[in-house]
Amino acid sequence: MAAGSPQEMILRVVEPDQARKLQLSSRPGSIDALIKIIKELEIDLDFDLLFEDPDFDGKRNFLQDIEELPQKSVLHISISQHSSSVASTVGFSDASYPERHSSWPSGSFPVPTFGYNVELRLRDGNAEYEKNNTHLKLTRDQRHDILENIASTLYGFKAYPSDKDITTAAQSLVAKHPCLKEAGSETGYNGWKNSTLRQTIFDEVKKTQINLLFIKKMMEGTFLLRRQTIVISTPSVNELVDLWPALKIVSELYAEFYWIINVHLPNKCYGHHDSHIPRLLTLFRQKVSRTGKIANALAAIFKSHDEQVKRDNFGNTIFVRRIPVFLNLR
Repeated sequence: MAAGSPQEMILRVVEPDQARKLQLSSRPGSIDALIKIIKELEIDLDFDLLFEDPDFDGKRNFLQDIEELPQKSVLHISISQHSSSVASTVGFSDASYPERHSSWPSGSFPVPTFGYNVELRLRDGNAEYEKNNTHLKLTRDQRHDILENIASTLYGFKAYPSDKDITTAAQSLVAKHPCLKEAGSETGYNGWKNSTLRQTIFDEVKKTQINLLFIKKMMEGTFLLRRQTIVISTPSVNELVDLWPALKIVSELYAEFYWIINVHLPNKCYGHHDSHIPRLLTLFRQKVSRTGKIANALAAIFKSHDEQVKRDNFGNTIFVRRIPVFLNLR
């Protein structure tokens, strides 16, 4: 189909940490067909599509019919979630990630034996719960010992435990030690599940080779839990990063920023950067008119840049970013 025909489409595909331009020679036959095309951009996730609806001043609506999509549109990717709990996470199929040598148990999850002092506390706590229905209060270290051992046992079965696996482990924990049930909790184990999820992310971040896709899915699924922590506990930035060390990963920081205020941080920064380019170019060209080593280097860069602009219609942004590198200014 010829360029500029009525069916040609230009789309801006917005992800949590970046946005990309997608040109299509024709309108896809269905939403599923469009999703398949977008997945070719190396988006290995299940997602729904929202579009900025011109009938509602650009407000986002879920795309229900491919014919609703204007020829020039902005699409937003909404990662599909498979759990309604506060700390739900995208499930992983058993075939998605490498397994450990031990196969997943056919019955209930085998709750490990904890440290000596913790086991004593649990024994006494279970007895007290049996008599008076009293919930056990643990110290931070005791709770950490339980979480580390649960996570270690999970990893003994699977390198990347799923949401279902972690739920099963939390259920088994409170079934074996009923004193650990949470007062006021509908399930009695949801807090342990959330803590195990966080421990799982924490352990993955510490690895030499990090599985970024696994972390991305886990962080997406636990966003509401982090928001709840911030609202209720108001931790400092350092405390929050200690709880969620994946926020030190640049892509996760960008994604978190987007989920909070719906702004793409790198695009915003580059946009402000680009607004200064005309003035920077003027200053650099003034420098070229002088003599010396720096002026000669700038002249060579400008010559290369001008030729490239004529040939490829490149913008100025990349050019300006390269200048400090050539001049050893950073």
